[in-house]
Amino acid sequence: MLLGVAAMIVVAGCSKIKELETRVDSLDGRLTELEKKVAEMNVQIDAIQKLLSGKYFVKDVADLEDGSGYKLTLVDVNGKSTVKVVLNGQDGETPVVGVRQDSDGNWYWTVDGQWLLQGGQKVRADGEDGASPQVKVEDGKWYVSYDGKTWSYVGEAVTQAVCLIAGIDADSDPYNVVFTLTSGETFTVPKAAVKLQIVFDEAPFSAIPEGGSMSTEYEVIAPQGITYSLSSYEPQGWAVVFTPTEANKGIITMIVPEGTKSGKVQIIVTGSDGSNFVRVVEVGVKKTESYVVDSKAGQVVVRGASSLKLIGTADWVSVDGDTVTLAENTTYDARTATFTYTDSDGEIRVVVIVQAQKDAIVLSASSVEAKPEGEAIAFVLSANVDVTAATDADWLTVAPATKGLVEKPFVITAKLNDTGADRSATVTFSSGQLQQTVEVTQALLPIVTGPTGVFTLVQDASQLSAGDRLLIVSQDGKYAMGGSQGNYRDRVSVTVSDGSITDPSDDVQIVTLEGSEGAWNLSVGDGQYLAAASSRNYLQTVSSVSDYAKWIISISGAEATIKAANGGSTILCYNSSSPRFSCYSSTSNQIKLVSVYKEESTYVPYLDPIREQSALGCYIGTTSRTYTRGTDQLVRLSGAFVIACPGEAEQLSISGFGDEPALGDAVSVTVNWRKGIEKIISSTYRMHVAKLEDDKVWLGDGKGNGFIVRK
Repeated sequence: MLLGVAAMIVVAGCSKIKELETRVDSLDGRLTELEKKVAEMNVQIDAIQKLLSGKYFVKDVADLEDGSGYKLTLVDVNGKSTVKVVLNGQDGETPVVGVRQDSDGNWYWTVDGQWLLQGGQKVRADGEDGASPQVKVEDGKWYVSYDGKTWSYVGEAVTQAVCLIAGIDADSDPYNVVFTLTSGETFTVPKAAVKLQIVFDEAPFSAIPEGGSMSTEYEVIAPQGITYSLSSYEPQGWAVVFTPTEANKGIITMIVPEGTKSGKVQIIVTGSDGSNFVRVVEVGVKKTESYVVDSKAGQVVVRGASSLKLIGTADWVSVDGDTVTLAENTTYDARTATFTYTDSDGEIRVVVIVQAQKDAIVLSASSVEAKPEGEAIAFVLSANVDVTAATDADWLTVAPATKGLVEKPFVITAKLNDTGADRSATVTFSSGQLQQTVEVTQALLPIVTGPTGVFTLVQDASQLSAGDRLLIVSQDGKYAMGGSQGNYRDRVSVTVSDGSITDPSDDVQIVTLEGSEGAWNLSVGDGQYLAAASSRNYLQTVSSVSDYAKWIISISGAEATIKAANGGSTILCYNSSSPRFSCYSSTSNQIKLVSVYKEESTYVPYLDPIREQSALGCYIGTTSRTYTRGTDQLVRLSGAFVIACPGEAEQLSISGFGDEPALGDAVSVTVNWRKGIEKIISSTYRMHVAKLEDDKVWLGDGKGNGFIVRK
């Protein structure tokens, strides 16, 4: 406890006291210096009393770099910290005020080694009855008093004062700090670490904006070996958040809702030994009122304010009770005056008056940032002129267009940014030659799925779905199926690394999986794979789908059985003796089953070529069918988007996408396109949602194939 006092004492004047001017030119100069020393000593005496009374703990003691004293960090019983600089004292010819412990265990004040007496009784320095004596210089003599009324002569005053603290020992005792007075007496003050406490600056919480938050750093002081937990008790609707940053340190954040009043928050530290420390914080809620006025001279009456107080200086305003009188603003810059008052509920209120320059437009911000997915941003404009708003980008809208505003909210609406790059635009508010601009920035919405050009080994047929792009590879991983050679497919060298094939050459055949499990179609650029209907070992490519081009795929580990559904010699294998990929009735030493690798494709919506199309309809390779207004009917039946042309008995049905698609979503799209009895397309495709606009949805595979449908 004593340490804290010592710190305060020394701070005031406990430095290695420099000698006064060696020659004193006048008695007035001498007395002025003595008066300063007297004030310093009285502060030190009061600090010693607080230390002895247990009102301070010592958190840290550090030597000053020049060796002239100490830097003390003190913590009071409420967890509030303060820093004091204590310099080493030196002898002087002033009365030596000190403390001494008597036989009853209490501490009493001494002057020049003798008990300080008041009414014949020693004066206590510790405990609740402890008091701080005062010293003064009068007519060149030292006097001391216990009650500030009765003064006792001590001796002749001289021009050299003393520090009451001669030294501090913070190292010898792990739990206490020992102070040595210039009188020769010593006393100890407990270190803060012997008591569970939380230390932080309360100042930020004295005026938290209504509906806002404030934060400050905290440190928990805990005795050795004691762990702790933090909790709080606060008014309903408030929030107190503890965010640790390092051992025993962190950030306290207090959040107060709209419409709340000032209140108290209890911060509770609970130790593992069952000890508790409770710190009560008075939290002030700052409510702000804003007024925007024109440049003319006039008055603003703040209702509810009986006495406004101007913060800072503003020679263009004067205050009388609840009324602020403003001079005319003849400058070209707006100006602001801030006031405070306490309302009838005892709440602190802040009043901000903005006086516009002549013909002014005052914006709430000069720049705003829109979310990548798009949003409507509230924006407040204040003006004393007719104002119109315009933007230089079609992805921004501003509403409403306004005239004659004093204060009016705008809404700046940004569309989703799927353009492929960050973007910015300017909103201009104007009145004649007067303009104010707001820059709106918007980051790209980053939607990307998977790497590109990487084919990974498929070890279970359940991993396959319509639209997958596949490589068919020999089980030893050396060769992949290549182009057609009539009744079989040739081989192309590949390299397998970590179960994947990356960027195979253009000679490797990529097979697109269509249809469904049990009846897959293996589609290639020039048609569909067909198993021979006879006993011949043929693997042919045909231009249209037939019953002989249906395949059943089963996979176990690296071994894939791809068998045609028509029976016969129908297993797709790799023949190392020929060498070639073809169909066989069984395997042997040279004829072996194959492996299947599936592409883990990247899909970036804003890079999909389907976005370049604008008409509703189907775009598959060179085959397309778009909606023609006046000729076609456009409906949605049973979850399917349908274009029908009754005059030609034609119908295009696209299904498989949800009612609320999201950009980047993967979907399996089924297409049935018939013209009379002719089947144009009947297949399932793996697609992604490439674009959303109003009620239209773009579905694409990233390679230009896709559909534009209505939700």
